[in-house]
Amino acid sequence: MIDGVSLNSTREISRQFDSINPFNIERVEVLSGATALFGAGASGGIINIITKKGESGELGVEARIGGVSGFNSSEDLTKQAAVAISGGNDTVAGRLSVAYEGKGAAFDGDGSMIMPDITQTDMQFNDAVDVMGNLEFNFDEQQSLSLTAQYYDSQQDTEYGAYLGPNLAGIMGFPEFIEIRKGLKLDEQPSTKRTFVNAQYKHDDVLSHALLAQLYYRAKS
Repeated sequence: MIDGVSLNSTREISRQFDSINPFNIERVEVLSGATALFGAGASGGIINIITKKGESGELGVEARIGGVSGFNSSEDLTKQAAVAISGGNDTVAGRLSVAYEGKGAAFDGDGSMIMPDITQTDMQFNDAVDVMGNLEFNFDEQQSLSLTAQYYDSQQDTEYGAYLGPNLAGIMGFPEFIEIRKGLKLDEQPSTKRTFVNAQYKHDDVLSHALLAQLYYRAKS
């Protein structure tokens, strides 16, 4: 989940964590035990990702740029860049961020490239952009409203694929013919696009009880 909103989808296992850039994560909560509140797949507990929020104070800027490489080749470089502005006062505070990550190839312990999956079930040769905004309203000491919106675009961009050998010999009992080759051309590269809007209202004293109301919209393609 992200801020209490389920990420369950038809690509449930392999793609859930490709939904947010770590730059926008404040902390991760692990809630163990069975729960009916969050539906199917939650019998063993849930993982809830809490996003960064704006804080009262002067306008501030947070930026990050970096890269990761195993020094196997120029293909294994992962590029990262992100920037966020935040600020506000005791009544309203906000944060707006843009984060990019471009991943290269993965290599095994022998320095050989791992076979990329051109259906985007792995994260090799993948570019992802995460745009997220948040507003926090504190009406008084007991009432608050949180609004969060996100657009996440993750697209594969690879020229590598599996060569299955002459006459598909690699899948006909001769796996030694299977190898990675450059030159893959696809009419359309696999991608995942996600739109997320979340509103949470909290009142700490409603008939001596706390009230938490949530309304969200989520779409993925």
